[in-house]
Amino acid sequence: MNIIQYSICALLALSIFVEIVIAEKSTAVDQPNIVFVMLDDVGFADLSYNNEQKMIPTPILDNLVSNGIKFDWHYSHPTCTPSRASLITGKYSANVGLAFAMLPGSPIGLPYEHRTLPQLIREQGYTAKMVGKWHLGGATWAQTPVGRGFENHVGSFSYDLTSYGKQNFRDPWNAVAVDWMRSDESRNFSHYAEPRHATIAITSESMNILQSVGFGDHSNTETMTNKPLFLYTAYTAAHSPIEPTPEHEKICSDLLTEDGKQRFPHIWRRGYCGMVIGLDEGVGNITSLIEQGNGRDTILVVASDNGGSPWFGGMNYPLRSTKLTVYEGGCRVPAFAVDFSTDKRFFGPGGRTHGGLIHFSDWLPTFLGLSGVSSSELESMRLSLGWDGVDQGPAIRAGADSWRQGPRKTILYDLSLEGETLFGAMTQIGYRYENWKCVAGVTQDPHWFFESTNNKLNSTDEGLIGLAGEVVIRILDGIFGNAAMDPIRSAITHTVVDAMYMKPQFKTLAEDKHRFFQQEDYQSKSSSFDDEPSVFFQTSIDSPLLAPFPGEEGCGVNLAAVLSGMQLFDLDNDPEERFDVSKDHPEIVQKMIYDLQKFCIHRPQQQKYFIGVSLEIEAMKKMLVDGDCSMNPVVKPKDCRFQHPFLEDDFNPNDLTLINTKDDLMRLVAKKF
Repeated sequence: MNIIQYSICALLALSIFVEIVIAEKSTAVDQPNIVFVMLDDVGFADLSYNNEQKMIPTPILDNLVSNGIKFDWHYSHPTCTPSRASLITGKYSANVGLAFAMLPGSPIGLPYEHRTLPQLIREQGYTAKMVGKWHLGGATWAQTPVGRGFENHVGSFSYDLTSYGKQNFRDPWNAVAVDWMRSDESRNFSHYAEPRHATIAITSESMNILQSVGFGDHSNTETMTNKPLFLYTAYTAAHSPIEPTPEHEKICSDLLTEDGKQRFPHIWRRGYCGMVIGLDEGVGNITSLIEQGNGRDTILVVASDNGGSPWFGGMNYPLRSTKLTVYEGGCRVPAFAVDFSTDKRFFGPGGRTHGGLIHFSDWLPTFLGLSGVSSSELESMRLSLGWDGVDQGPAIRAGADSWRQGPRKTILYDLSLEGETLFGAMTQIGYRYENWKCVAGVTQDPHWFFESTNNKLNSTDEGLIGLAGEVVIRILDGIFGNAAMDPIRSAITHTVVDAMYMKPQFKTLAEDKHRFFQQEDYQSKSSSFDDEPSVFFQTSIDSPLLAPFPGEEGCGVNLAAVLSGMQLFDLDNDPEERFDVSKDHPEIVQKMIYDLQKFCIHRPQQQKYFIGVSLEIEAMKKMLVDGDCSMNPVVKPKDCRFQHPFLEDDFNPNDLTLINTKDDLMRLVAKKF
């Protein structure tokens, strides 16, 4: 080979090398920063852009929506832990085994076998950080955010956190623990009683992370990184206890109607309004930094973890019911995205409404798609990792007027069977197929709620159940205070009042409605599921923390008996779920039953989130560690003990003394009275 040939080969090699470098650089540039903001218990009507009456003023969020993409049919699960598990794993909560909000003292958490969003996106070159509420386990280090893929975390493990003290109360007389920790994946940690209001603290910590990677004034340039950022900011607001800042509460107290009356005459709604205004301000501060940029484009997604609870000030009108339920008011949540790139190449232009169905499980594959994972790779990962979520990126860019244009056609709201829930005999099922939605089993609170015109709840409940519950809560709030009363208040609303509503809505109709499901041709069609492999009998584990598999009978005949009384709604024509049309569409009912039986038989064992260690003070102290409370006058020295991982990663549940934490709490309260 002569020198000319050598020169040509060298030039070709150099050209290929340059192209590879440019391609790699282009790929890196095309990986946007991703900021996901989780709101807590914010209902469908709690942000003014989603409320025709514009009740709670949220001008910053309204402006973001006007420049972004509003998701009109974004779905969650009925409570916070399931929705957060779905976001982190890309799966329905039923397929993770976390059916309900984890209770204090529970040793369960996100099962180790599920690969998580922060783990997967870091493999694409991202840095992953978290601020705020986790609520997916903290009994072991491996259950914590830094054990499940985040490089560092500052915030809380649990729920029902007081805004100023960061405390969890067992009952009105005992602040059991402070729940606030700064940690990293090397298991370095510090516990301190963060004195700022939780919303302000979470906002500030999120802004610190943004500044550390070059946003804003670049004040922390020594820690800047060229890696794209995935930031998960999970607010504790507007979840109870309702403790707005005085400034935000005053704004809501001063709001008037057109005829000069107080806009929020109900004390719960007024305090809740203050919490939401704090969120509006907090998200605004975060986006003000994002808008200043760091040399890389950014995507922002904001969503609520479940519907609002009118019993704590939230509102879902015109949707039916509240959080905890599978009605639309419990699971159809406010959500939107903003593409801050100049050419809007990631999600497309803003100022529009996206009508396709979206579920929390979709964000994992969607974010991986934005990070550069190809569609074929995503499909391979979906099959190997068992995702229920789909990549929504192409559909969001293209736009969709309804579910007909999007990639998702089904939503599994909940599939909780008898023995798997806090309410032992409760079965709660919600499932959507195209425009059809079924609700079956125990429906808890079946009512519609409206804005109050006086200082009491305004709903379609014309009986004494709701009124009596509200009167009792208001009296106890006045005696013990809002924060200290919160666990008892939750017990009253979620177990006592709802238990009085909780009954199969069509128990007597099993004999005369949908008889086709008992017919021989139906039984033969739905008795086996050979079209999909099942590991159902091969993975059954005998554990005090796991509900037993329902078996073929439970997922067949028994489930069908519950589903025989299902309500069926046509959401295209009846989004408020007012008209049960199940009698008119037996073929749709049959499909729903068949689909739900398949979901049931392929689920993993469900974790008993209500089983935990004793809430007796001495037992609780064994789970707590010392920390620094010197900066927070709200926390008394005797109460300066912090939640901390208290079990080994590979603990044996059979070695623990476990109880039903709900029964334990009610027993302890009864002793006081």
